Amino acid sequence: MQRRAALQLHEAQRSRILESCGHDKQAARLWRDALRGHDARKDALYRALVGAMQGQRAAAADVSRASTSLQREMMGQQDAQTRVRRLNAALRDD
Repeated sequence: MQRRAALQLHEAQRSRILESCGHDKQAARLWRDALRGHDARKDALYRALVGAMQGQRAAAADVSRASTSLQREMMGQQDAQTRVRRLNAALRDD
């Protein structure tokens, strides 16, 4: 979410820079240079966003695997408890 917010802020700042480009011909070159520099950061922001999204997907996959493992363990525990109850009942009947 922070990466997406950074991209939105980047776009808002870009709009302000673009508005400033046309006011003064002498300053326009400086503003265009500033805009190019600003746009150069956009690729880094996108790479950071992609990295964060990949990390989030990997974490979600880890959670899914852990949940499946936990369910398997819980089923094994329930099965063991059922067997113990049956054995205790069989011992009492003898």
